[in-house]
Amino acid sequence: MLGVGGSDAFKAEYARVYPLVEPIVPNEFPQGAPHAHNSFLSIAAEHGIPALVLYVALMIAVLVAIRKKQASGRGWSLAVGVVASTMTAGCFEDIAGHSIPAYAFFLALAFAYWLPGDMAEKEASGRITDSSPTRMQKAAKSA
Repeated sequence: MLGVGGSDAFKAEYARVYPLVEPIVPNEFPQGAPHAHNSFLSIAAEHGIPALVLYVALMIAVLVAIRKKQASGRGWSLAVGVVASTMTAGCFEDIAGHSIPAYAFFLALAFAYWLPGDMAEKEASGRITDSSPTRMQKAAKSA
């Protein structure tokens, strides 16, 4: 329920339990597997069910925050894609326990959060007005 501890505890528990589960099949990792090859299983095994619930809640909370900021647009699409791909990849490898994939995940979500929403929709509704001339307009005026 509360997990076995960090990765060293997971290795020790794996080395202890594997012969009980598979007594005939030789153990590929006699000193213990480095990690579970699934983010959700790894978090639950090492840190417990409450940590797994918090991990999934974090994913949902980020999506809710981005959805409130951007009802539509590129940021929302990027956020959904990042969370979906992270959760899918997490079913096949423990990417939550490694710093580089986790860094990339949070960097992409931060980018999605700060992307402007659907600018064309806002301009059409009159909420955004920009009276400054563009470079092309300036060039045409000076010609």
